[in-house]
Amino acid sequence: MIRRVSVLTAVLFFPLRPREATRAVGRRFAVVLFPLGTAAAAGAFFGLRGCPWPDAAVIAGVTLAASLSLAIGGLLGTWLARLVLGRDFSWPDHAAGCLVFATWTAPVFLAVLAVMHAVGGGPTAPLAAGFGVLIWGIVTGLGVIGAPDHPDQDDQGRGIVASCLGLLIALLSLVGVLVLVHTHLLLIWPAPLDEPPVARGDVMLVRVEPAPPAGALILARNSQGMTVLGRMGTAKSIAVLGLQRDSDHSKEGVRGPWSPVGRVFFAFGGWGGRPVPAKK
Repeated sequence: MIRRVSVLTAVLFFPLRPREATRAVGRRFAVVLFPLGTAAAAGAFFGLRGCPWPDAAVIAGVTLAASLSLAIGGLLGTWLARLVLGRDFSWPDHAAGCLVFATWTAPVFLAVLAVMHAVGGGPTAPLAAGFGVLIWGIVTGLGVIGAPDHPDQDDQGRGIVASCLGLLIALLSLVGVLVLVHTHLLLIWPAPLDEPPVARGDVMLVRVEPAPPAGALILARNSQGMTVLGRMGTAKSIAVLGLQRDSDHSKEGVRGPWSPVGRVFFAFGGWGGRPVPAKK
């Protein structure tokens, strides 16, 4: 059984055996190294792909914040779910399991997304991957909620409802953190046109910056909330390259003045993506 092996083995097998893994990790809070390692790996990936290390550090910080928010929300959700099921709850007994669950969510999503792209999912691949991870989260939640007592006979219907409730709380916590990230640190935006090294349809990562350097590929916004892709010029001038959606706005809606929203520093297209230099 997983509970008789190392904590590392339990963590690695968590997506497949969440109940046994949660019991195995128990109160061993050394599992906090798992989200720290995942965040460091995310930052290292972008840094080694050619992003400036400050941008890579932001990615690492956002990854860690997302994992911790999901873990905290998951712990609150587990408490509520076990309350619904009429079971005792111990914060220390479930904290480590929730932390491992939260940290595995992003890798599972990326793995499912890669599979969807490989089988020709196209533009619907992210939606399908999200739905797949949602199902995985509900099934995994049943294991986390059931541990550590692991009753032989579970009310599957009530358990699924409780797991959905716990997952909802976890997702709300994650959304709250992502709203803050979206406002102050990082945007995810589809590219409206080809502007090498960005291709139309690529998913762009944008650092929120009020004053990007001259030559940088940026997002800019006017007083009406219209967003465009542009190049930062000298003396705070902005050369507009393309609209967010050309067909959705009249000519009156695309007039300046434009204010920088942030600098594009990475674009996902194909496998692995590519960095976007700060200067053309």
